[in-house]
Amino acid sequence: MPRLSQQLLKSIQLTGASGFIGGHIARLLLDKGYHVRALARPHSITSLRNAFKGSTFDVVEISDLCGELHQSIFEGVFGVVHVASPLPARASFDIMLKVSIDGSLNILRRAYAAGVRKFVYTSSSGAAWHGGVGPCITGEDWNPITVEEARESGDEVVQYTATKTLAEKAVWKFVEDHRDFDMDVTTILPPLVYGPLTVEQTETLSKKAPDYNALSTDLFVYNLLAPNGVFPPHPRFIAVGDLAELHVRALESRPSTYGRKRLVIAAPDAVDFEECLTLIQNRWPKLEQRLNRRALPVYEDQIMKLEFDYQRTEEVTGLRKSEFQCAQKTLMDTVTSLLSVENSWKLNGHDVIEIPPPFEREF
Repeated sequence: MPRLSQQLLKSIQLTGASGFIGGHIARLLLDKGYHVRALARPHSITSLRNAFKGSTFDVVEISDLCGELHQSIFEGVFGVVHVASPLPARASFDIMLKVSIDGSLNILRRAYAAGVRKFVYTSSSGAAWHGGVGPCITGEDWNPITVEEARESGDEVVQYTATKTLAEKAVWKFVEDHRDFDMDVTTILPPLVYGPLTVEQTETLSKKAPDYNALSTDLFVYNLLAPNGVFPPHPRFIAVGDLAELHVRALESRPSTYGRKRLVIAAPDAVDFEECLTLIQNRWPKLEQRLNRRALPVYEDQIMKLEFDYQRTEEVTGLRKSEFQCAQKTLMDTVTSLLSVENSWKLNGHDVIEIPPPFEREF
């Protein structure tokens, strides 16, 4: 699909810039010459301004994604990229659900009222996954989970998936309910996201005491360096650089001539954790005693062999299946990045005593 001239796309509003995925999107947008206006809560303002210095990056303080957003925030904005979302175990299910749905709709309504032309929303592949899916998962697939089922499950990952599913459904319902809707919407549904930290993220993390939660889903990779580490719930992934590229290309894409621009996507290969542990040991022999010694996970063939709709992704963004980064490079680049941060922590006098499992309960 032909892309729009970059001259038309100068100002992009971004939520979640202080996070793993959002930070990569911010960096890529800036590298491509865009002006980035980040919406952030008070506790993130200083770190964002210190990380992204320059005249093409602004930070606008907001108290809450669900709260009042002044219309002036959206003036002169060509596109909105909405990444911010509560992660599993960071808040109760009811709070996660409210922030995910109400926050997304709040941003979308304000952007629509201001005449913003593009809206890109970061969903989750879990919003398309269901037991009967396959052999290829597409933008027509939806997770049928309900609020009641998610609440009764007591499983924080299931509940997170439910919030992403219901929030994305709310976004598309808003589009359908407004027949005069002329904003171009793309939703991107990634699986687990791995990859090296940006320069800004590395510098920010290196200057303070270990903040494992800031590693986001890279904490699953860090758990490969813990004897009792936790393996991910499934082996499908996407490199964070590829995911950032998809978001930016979605901003540049032409409106769809048919169907929704709903991209369920992952790297073509699944992670082989036995192979990854061997690669780590060969590259960093001194880490041998640290490597995860738990029994290797056995994943279902259905998820191992699941195909994704690469044709639709290429139609919308131009990114071909062959261009996605493979598991080996992604995991090795991630470990290299994590070891760099770990070394900085140690040089600053901090002990890396025990790497925690991802998404430990914080409430």
